Amino acid sequence: MDTPILEPSALPPPKWHRALLYAAVALMPISMNAEKLVGSKSRFYLSPFEPFLVLLVVAAIVDLVARRERFAALKQHFWPALPVLLWAAWSAASFLWIPDFPRNDTDKAWARGIFNPLVIGVLGTWVFIHAGRSAVELRRLALILLGSIGVCALLALKEYVGPVGQPFDPSHPELALGGESHIRVAGWYDFRGLFGAQMALAVPAAVAFAIMDKDSAVRGAASALAVIGLCVTLAAGGFLGALAGSLVVLAAGLASRDTRWLALGGFGVLCIIAAVALPRLPRNNPEVLARNLALYDEWDGKRQPTARLRRYQSALDLLSSERKALVPESESTRPNWVTGVGAGRYQESVKRFYQPPYDKPSRPTDDEAAFDREADEPFTFGFLETVMVELGVPGLLCVLLLFASWCVSGAGGFFQAQDGDEGHARRLVALSALGAGVGALVLSVFSNPAVRGVGGTFVFFLAAAILCRAREPLSSKP
Repeated sequence: MDTPILEPSALPPPKWHRALLYAAVALMPISMNAEKLVGSKSRFYLSPFEPFLVLLVVAAIVDLVARRERFAALKQHFWPALPVLLWAAWSAASFLWIPDFPRNDTDKAWARGIFNPLVIGVLGTWVFIHAGRSAVELRRLALILLGSIGVCALLALKEYVGPVGQPFDPSHPELALGGESHIRVAGWYDFRGLFGAQMALAVPAAVAFAIMDKDSAVRGAASALAVIGLCVTLAAGGFLGALAGSLVVLAAGLASRDTRWLALGGFGVLCIIAAVALPRLPRNNPEVLARNLALYDEWDGKRQPTARLRRYQSALDLLSSERKALVPESESTRPNWVTGVGAGRYQESVKRFYQPPYDKPSRPTDDEAAFDREADEPFTFGFLETVMVELGVPGLLCVLLLFASWCVSGAGGFFQAQDGDEGHARRLVALSALGAGVGALVLSVFSNPAVRGVGGTFVFFLAAAILCRAREPLSSKP
């Protein structure tokens, strides 16, 4: 049996604090394109998570001041979060090698670039570590989060089975589209890339609940979310992340006696989805996903590199070039892969290195008919790709260390033999966090799991993995 910490510092937080936390978790998967509200020419996404995060940080500080013994209970969880701090610190320090900083709006680009690692990464992880007083409470928070994402998946299912609409044409914005195109099957999101990023984390977590939760109703709902998510995700990166995370969860489930048969059944369901269901679904998922992954495609009567491959090549040319290629007045021969070009400067720097036959995509980013071909589709810029260009090898190592810490902590929490309700809840949450971590890592090759709308899910499961790896629970009470 677990030995709970019964000191006063481990008592549950006030009811208002818990209500605030539940509201934040329920609303944080939502994001809204502010461009539609203010008529801006550039997309800017907002999420309820950011204002809630400010309130939660204040509440956590108040709690720590009132009960200083909490520091002793929390310090054992800080070291696995060190890669998050390193990622944020290296991002913030990148202004030292940004040319013309802070002139020519380089300060604004830098501020945008450090928002995710500093605000969503550091503060978000810290808030959820502080909130994780017991595995039972973490399970409850995970269920609230998955329930909210489940509503989004149901909206995407409605769009999926509806009529296939025409791609949006920016030259004729007044035309009726007649339904949702493959790009817009995204629930309450604008594009499939953001929905797919959410599914890459949520589907593996749902699979963990489907094979391990003691409540049959929860298992049924989680199974439905996993199946729906795999069937309606038309973003290749999100689908591959969801599939990889689910396979890891089921493989771990096979190693546990109490989940072995349900895990075998899960493997059977995945085989049926992949071999039978997906090819027969009305939107021909395999073809859509393959096209979304393709690096070459046929159009204008010839085989041409897609926008994704052109961007990859430009990024590679940038990284292999010397600093003076970006800063003409500089005499430095230091390769750009050493430190990168600085936080927030990915697009502005990469576009300088497009050259034949990998020319810059010429179509606007809202021309849906040109996606997968001649236009960069929103939310298809890989997290690892972006970090490597902006922060160089040190930044990439920090992020890879973050994922390693996440997955090792989740696996460690699951495989620790424990009894009782708290122990079972810890193993359940750890398994879901492990699956979400693997899904996020695979997704990071194709998209970004730390952006608004998905960033809250990202840091929640990261914090859950860290907490479940601890030798002792923070409390025996939820």
